[in-house]
Amino acid sequence: WFSGRCWMFAGLNILRPYFINKYNLGPDFELSQAYLFFWHYLEQYESVLNLFYYEKMSEEEKRERLFNLLSDGGNWIIFRRLVEKYGVVPKKSYGESWQSKNSKEMNRRMSEMLAKDLQKCHEIKDSNENYEDFIQECLKRAERVLSLCMGKPPHGQIIIRCKSKIPQNFQSKLPVTVTTNIPLEDGIYDSPIDMFNDANRIYNIGKHVQLINDPRKKYNKWYKTQHQNLRAIPELFLNTNMDDIANVITMSIQKNIGVWFACNVNEDFSRKLQGMTKDLFRPDIFLDIDLKMSKIDRMKWGRARCNHAMLITGIQYERDKNKNNQIIPNQIAAFQVQNSWGPTGPGQGFYKMTKDWFDEHCYTAVVHHEFIDNLPTDDKIDEYKYYDFFG
Repeated sequence: WFSGRCWMFAGLNILRPYFINKYNLGPDFELSQAYLFFWHYLEQYESVLNLFYYEKMSEEEKRERLFNLLSDGGNWIIFRRLVEKYGVVPKKSYGESWQSKNSKEMNRRMSEMLAKDLQKCHEIKDSNENYEDFIQECLKRAERVLSLCMGKPPHGQIIIRCKSKIPQNFQSKLPVTVTTNIPLEDGIYDSPIDMFNDANRIYNIGKHVQLINDPRKKYNKWYKTQHQNLRAIPELFLNTNMDDIANVITMSIQKNIGVWFACNVNEDFSRKLQGMTKDLFRPDIFLDIDLKMSKIDRMKWGRARCNHAMLITGIQYERDKNKNNQIIPNQIAAFQVQNSWGPTGPGQGFYKMTKDWFDEHCYTAVVHHEFIDNLPTDDKIDEYKYYDFFG
């Protein structure tokens, strides 16, 4: 619809197969995006207030943040924080509202309210008034407005209705075998956190590592985000080359775990064809002009941006035409990508992304840390400035 929640859809689609397999559900089963959307706005509200109260920022950073106080958008870091804190619920337990699907008006009013609270926050900081009482009052008001827009999110017991009972000793297609000694019954969870923890035994979302490709910086080097002192868990990511990222993605797919990634869909991306490949569109030929720029130059001069997140769910290898089209190991031709724009079109919502497009327009991918060598062991890690981050 008209919201910027692709990063959330892609993250939830990592967890979704667990419940589909465990409870024999149909492919239309979804986890609620609106549920996380509610908490995303409330968490942003608190984070912005804390940032302006506790942190020292340059005037440039302040202006940029004030220009876009709240956003539908997010990244892997935000997704992980949300599911670990609030859990997940089925979409049937908390469906879409008009405001969750058309979020512009809600965003505008929430941002106006936050701007006024920031003004008061500044006054409190100068007068040494009690900030904790103030922020609790702000969050209570913000939660009330979000509830008016989207409804109150569910809490307490969550039930998933099993479509049919599964025979004894059912073997799933998940990364580890799920075996039951009795016919499977409906899923009953004490809370959204309980439901998330059930799937997270398999996926270990908190132990996923973010890989980035930023040719402006050194490869094979770890970085951390700014303002780490406001976070309980340091946010680290490894800058590396695209071939290494592709190889790690392959290992994850072989374990039946989808890979969250973010990219720029402004170039050579076709929603109609449900695919992306290098030089898919050639306006340079039509206009008789030279539009070619390297990846690093597009990043330096504002032509590149991370504006969409999806989930890699499969890999296609090159084939040797001289050997009866046998697969050529370790030579990736394309990736299968699950998008969040509905199960329509030639791929029924699954897109084909060629390796050359991936190399040019993908900037980050997230995999489990077991696939990464040499995790950092010291605290001497450079900060990755907020205005540089392609995440």
